[in-house]
Amino acid sequence: MAEAVKSYRVVYQLDESGRWIATMPRVKGCHTYGRSLSEARSRVREALGLFVNDAARAELEGEVRLPADMRRLVRSFRAARGRAER
Repeated sequence: MAEAVKSYRVVYQLDESGRWIATMPRVKGCHTYGRSLSEARSRVREALGLFVNDAARAELEGEVRLPADMRRLVRSFRAARGRAER
């Protein structure tokens, strides 16, 4: 019988130095980082592989958490884009 594929939530947060930190809340101590969000995403599976046996097959569900000032900036750009499209 085939084993069910596990799913892991990955939280990406920008730290004070500008690096993206990726943590897996359900896997204590499992984290990695990257200079870009893309780089952090590419390193997640390798980090997870140090903690679990099914990292190569696991489903990764990403959640990007931006700092409050960046969220406000994104909202203002979306609003400006909407106005420009109208």
